[in-house]
Amino acid sequence: MKNSKLVQIVTFLSKKEIKELKSYLSVPLLSNRVLVSQCFDYIMKVRKQTKEWPSKATIFEELFPKETYKDEKVRLVMSQLVKVIEDYWIYAAQQTNQVQRGLTLAKVYREKKFDKAFQQTIKMNLQQLEARQDRSARFYFEQYKIKLEEYNYTRATRREGEQDLQLISDTLDTAFIIEKLEQACRMLSQQAISEQQYNFGLLDAILKYIEKTDRLKTPAIRVYYHGYYALQLKDAVSHFQQFKQCLLEFEERFLPDELHGLYLLGINCCIKIINTGQPDFLHEILSLYKRGIKNEALLENGILSRFTCQNIVTAGLRTGEYEWTRWFLETYQEKLEHEYRQSAYRFNLGRLAYSQQKYEKALVLLRNTDHKDLLVNLFSKTLLLKIYYELEETQLLDSFLDAFAIYLRRKKVIGYHRTNYKNIIAYTKKLMTVNPYDEVEKNRLHQQLTEEEILSERMWLLQQLELL
Repeated sequence: MKNSKLVQIVTFLSKKEIKELKSYLSVPLLSNRVLVSQCFDYIMKVRKQTKEWPSKATIFEELFPKETYKDEKVRLVMSQLVKVIEDYWIYAAQQTNQVQRGLTLAKVYREKKFDKAFQQTIKMNLQQLEARQDRSARFYFEQYKIKLEEYNYTRATRREGEQDLQLISDTLDTAFIIEKLEQACRMLSQQAISEQQYNFGLLDAILKYIEKTDRLKTPAIRVYYHGYYALQLKDAVSHFQQFKQCLLEFEERFLPDELHGLYLLGINCCIKIINTGQPDFLHEILSLYKRGIKNEALLENGILSRFTCQNIVTAGLRTGEYEWTRWFLETYQEKLEHEYRQSAYRFNLGRLAYSQQKYEKALVLLRNTDHKDLLVNLFSKTLLLKIYYELEETQLLDSFLDAFAIYLRRKKVIGYHRTNYKNIIAYTKKLMTVNPYDEVEKNRLHQQLTEEEILSERMWLLQQLELL
């Protein structure tokens, strides 16, 4: 049962979904399976009472008490339950998209030649669409579909009058241009962290078309256009400032998931600019993070990802805004994912304490904290390594480095991370044994640190070598 698709689906159902599903299953027209409803109710009852999953045998006994167990029979009911849950998700999604519901209804009215009902539905659809604040690609695609449906109705009824084909074409172009620019930004961002190279297709032609027309008057086109060129590092600072101005001015024009992506796009632009030798842009990153958490653009359904939290703390520490970083951690602790809340909070508070050279406090926070995320565990251990070194706890550090190496082997850390942390351990040991009075030996180690390809703590190691 634990590996079945049904278990995987039911595990992630919210309380609201469970309640709605029970009502959904009770409608014969929708579920058409009394046994399916009984199967769902029994599974939920057992889960509530025992916290365990019932076996297929016990489900069969509940559904068919007078029959001999047949595996294929209970599997069929479970499979039907999976399909009903999927149908419910589709149904629930349709209920939240009023425009799509209206379009489906308008098409039915058109096909059945209910002229008045069709016209009323189309009018209502356009009113609902215009009432929305967003002017995202989705808005223009939906506007295009409504106008196209209206055109199909007019053509079918052979009514005279001018057809609004230009508006239909322009609206489709707007939607496509926004989507194409957004995708181009995604591809550029991915290229920056991988060796993957992409064919950008029609993008060059689209960029030239934008520059020859007034398309930049559309905020969604403008923001992605400037974001793209900032990522390309073509007059990057100017393009980033125009991107940021547009984003902050027209935030309400974007859907929540799109706004989330735009803030990440802005942060990626800043990182690329910083890598060209402009460290002051760290303040731009922190500025975007501050606004993004205030307006909840960087939260997902009100939840702050532990990864976003870690990135925000990194920006706060690198800009020296320690008091704000502490305020952020205290204020947004309850917004963190419940499963990782305490470990993420202690870990990032430990990072803050280390940055302020409050080593004893950092040790208390970082020691004996088992992070469920392997990379966070590795980062935490690296901080402990640095603290032991800076406190000159030589004996403790020596045994810690050995334990760290064993941890890497035991956890089977692979690829880049395995190489990186092995190098950190190895160079820390070299740092501990180098003769501080031997300039030749120190220069040799300096060269090794500089030329090492994979070494995330290069700057710290070089700083410690300089202090010898």
